[in-house]
Amino acid sequence: MRLFRQMQLCRQVHGLTRGQWRRIICICLVTVVLPLKAGQDRKIDTVFQYSAINALLAGVYDGDLTLESLAEHGNTGIGTINGIDGEMIVLDGVFYSIKSDGLAYKLAPGEKTPFAVVAFLNAEVESVLKETSSVDVLTKHLDTLIDAHNAIQVIRIDGSFTQLTLRSEPKQTRPYRPLAELMAEEQVKFELNDVKGTMIGFRMPDYMTGLNVPGYHFHFITDDRKRGGHVLNLQMISGQVTLDTQRGFNMVLPNIPLFNEAMLGSDREKELESVEQN
Repeated sequence: MRLFRQMQLCRQVHGLTRGQWRRIICICLVTVVLPLKAGQDRKIDTVFQYSAINALLAGVYDGDLTLESLAEHGNTGIGTINGIDGEMIVLDGVFYSIKSDGLAYKLAPGEKTPFAVVAFLNAEVESVLKETSSVDVLTKHLDTLIDAHNAIQVIRIDGSFTQLTLRSEPKQTRPYRPLAELMAEEQVKFELNDVKGTMIGFRMPDYMTGLNVPGYHFHFITDDRKRGGHVLNLQMISGQVTLDTQRGFNMVLPNIPLFNEAMLGSDREKELESVEQN
């Protein structure tokens, strides 16, 4: 009963509707309710997430989790760093931020993040990718390789690209504006041509709305680790994809006033769509 009262208080503080609160409770129980295959090891691969996408959309651009602590939960992932200072990619345990100049900078362990998703990548499916004309074509093909569409997929694609449309954003200072407003006014787009590199991303089920980005979300970095960004579109000559189905989900929330006082219960799906696709 005490736990129930604490949960109700949390719902009231953050202004969540009954439907949004039920969705969060379902996510928190995901490691229990997602069934294992017959004979599957009881140890569950788990995605670790810090904060919620609705917090980032609301302008919560600071967090209190260091990358050193984040690295304990995964060697593969995406996110950003405090001040939303660029697009973060985690590749083979190394953290990079692609800033608004399109260049990749290796991050120090003491840097902090307001939002990140990581996992330990274990290859469950590996497949050769042929010539691909767009992100939409790529994701439709990836859907055919995935059996568990209601589980989380960790994705790595190593490939040769004729063209990539990428974006990043400049570091922000307080008072922070909502993310959709920031991206509409300040995001920086750039193109890379004839490069080799790696895309890291996740495919999140639709029920993750409000917590993460439903569907596919990719960041990219070149083989020389010098350039990259959030992937908007692409043309790929060939590649190799690695998929890992994760049936556990662990989310930790920031403990700072900016997060604690934010109103996160609003429906922000349209804002998220504009941020992810423009």
